[in-house]
Amino acid sequence: MTKIVKIREHEIGSGAPCHVIAEIGMNHCGDISLGMEMIGAAAESGADAVKFQTFTAADLAMKNAPHYSLIKGMELDFDNHARLAECAKQYDVEFLSTPFSPAAVDLLERLNVAAYKIASMDVTHIPLIERVSKTKKPIILSTGMASSEEIKSALSIIDRHQSAVILLHCVSHYPCQEEHAQLNRIKSLQKAFGWNVGYSDHVQGIRAACAAVSMGACVVEKHFTIDRKLPGPDHAMSSDPKELSELVREIRSIEICLGIGKFGDAQSDRDQAPLFRRGIYAAEKILAGELVVPDMIKFVRPETSLRPEDAHKILGKKAVRTIDAETALDMDDVVII
Repeated sequence: MTKIVKIREHEIGSGAPCHVIAEIGMNHCGDISLGMEMIGAAAESGADAVKFQTFTAADLAMKNAPHYSLIKGMELDFDNHARLAECAKQYDVEFLSTPFSPAAVDLLERLNVAAYKIASMDVTHIPLIERVSKTKKPIILSTGMASSEEIKSALSIIDRHQSAVILLHCVSHYPCQEEHAQLNRIKSLQKAFGWNVGYSDHVQGIRAACAAVSMGACVVEKHFTIDRKLPGPDHAMSSDPKELSELVREIRSIEICLGIGKFGDAQSDRDQAPLFRRGIYAAEKILAGELVVPDMIKFVRPETSLRPEDAHKILGKKAVRTIDAETALDMDDVVII
């Protein structure tokens, strides 16, 4: 069984509730008021955490790249990060962010974030992984685009610094078609690496995310916006408040259905056993002194002190008293000879 990972008071892992992260990312479009409105909407929809991205355009792209000016307009300085973090605190949701450079980690450390997300594009960004690992805070590592060897290499750095990890299965298509979701990788990742595994969902709607939870995903990260019609690259594929609320409700219902996964006295149906299981009864009148033979007994409901597997204990034994038909038998009715 994988270990529980704690992000502040939240326990994440086997047996703990699925941690739902509303990925606001760059959907704020550089507008802090919009970002704070999204935090409030995500909290009211039931998210456990909101996640942003911490970068400068120069961290991500050359100035002549087609999308440089777009991401330049979405940069957030320290003061704006602090305002968003304070807003999240007021709404009682965890503030998380994905750093895209060691300098971004330094900024987030000043805010005392509780955990870090490493984007799938940066599984091979060794200097960044090294810097994040040195904080010794939990790391949510997305695995989209990554090979098994690349994941193993990243984990070796994280392990060296003894940081806890949650792997996220992810398919880096925006959006991702259902036939490409590959949810079976959740179990494959857990088996291969032994860490808790969650799911970063890029499939539109909630079906894939719900299926992921039923397969053991301990985290679900879902892109979030307050309006899919807003300008920007991710809004159209993001969940709005109505859909995120539905997702959270479904996840909590799935968790109730999954239960605790243990057999025994904790099973809710155990109290039905005496009613539905069989006991040993006299099929006919058995006279005192007679040997009990198979034709004299029957196995019917409800359960008694002797069950069908106990038949050998009384067959071939002498009845010590006359037993009327339809009477439950017990060991006091026979004498061992």
